[in-house]
Amino acid sequence: MEPATMVTHAAGWYPDPIHRFEYRYYNGTAWTGDVSVAGHRYIDPLPGTALGAGGAGGAAWAPQRGPTTARPRAIAALALALSSILTGWVPFLCAVALVAAILAVVFGFSALARSRAEQQTNPHNDGRRMALASIMLAPIACAVCGVGIWLTVVTVREFDQFSYVGTYAVTTTRCAVQADAAHFEGTITNESDTTQSYHLMAEFLRAGTTNVLYTAGVDITGVAPGATQPWSIEHTVTVAKLDCRISAVTGPLPFADAQVAPHARRTVRPTVNVHPDPQVGQMPGPVGSAATVGAE
Repeated sequence: MEPATMVTHAAGWYPDPIHRFEYRYYNGTAWTGDVSVAGHRYIDPLPGTALGAGGAGGAAWAPQRGPTTARPRAIAALALALSSILTGWVPFLCAVALVAAILAVVFGFSALARSRAEQQTNPHNDGRRMALASIMLAPIACAVCGVGIWLTVVTVREFDQFSYVGTYAVTTTRCAVQADAAHFEGTITNESDTTQSYHLMAEFLRAGTTNVLYTAGVDITGVAPGATQPWSIEHTVTVAKLDCRISAVTGPLPFADAQVAPHARRTVRPTVNVHPDPQVGQMPGPVGSAATVGAE
């Protein structure tokens, strides 16, 4: 259908009478193929006409639909929402995912606005559905990011407890082999101002050498300020003589409940775990002087 000629109007830009674009140029006697959308000009030959190289605006071009900016924005919004859901639970990365979720909402509403503005020139615009999907997925992404933030807090707390144990003193009272088992005992004194928990790592060495044969660990929890608490580490061995020493003293192992090396038996005296004071400096774990012992 060809639009009627506007013989009573002066030449100029008018709303497109066939609603394919925003404006169409009227030359004073007939409508032309010169059209525009959002300030950008295009060539859209009218039905039943053939604009060649000499037509309005230059070379002939007959698009099936007008240009769109809604679809790219909708694709970006959907990609941001999905990436936020997939990565939002990861500690520390959740902060970036949360920003992505917020941007998904911004791009989603922007795509919806452009989709409505381009409805006449693009009646089959599919950016609207993707924009709506991204907006609906954004709350889910934010919830996933909330889980990631919680995991971040837990991770920081665990490593903080592992790294800062205040000042302490470790003594060894026994290192002996008895019934195919090495027995390593001693005490630890909390010299800090707050209740602390410790993880002691012990090494069992070949007698008279620095060759480590076995390693084991023990957790001592809830040692009050100024208190001394005994500890005991046992490990199955196949030698009659060995040396013992404490190789490291840290806080409780992150995300572990009194874990020790394989085949090691431990003595744990359960009390309440208290977060260590980060203001108290950490004293490096002493390395015990090895004493050669034999079977008792």
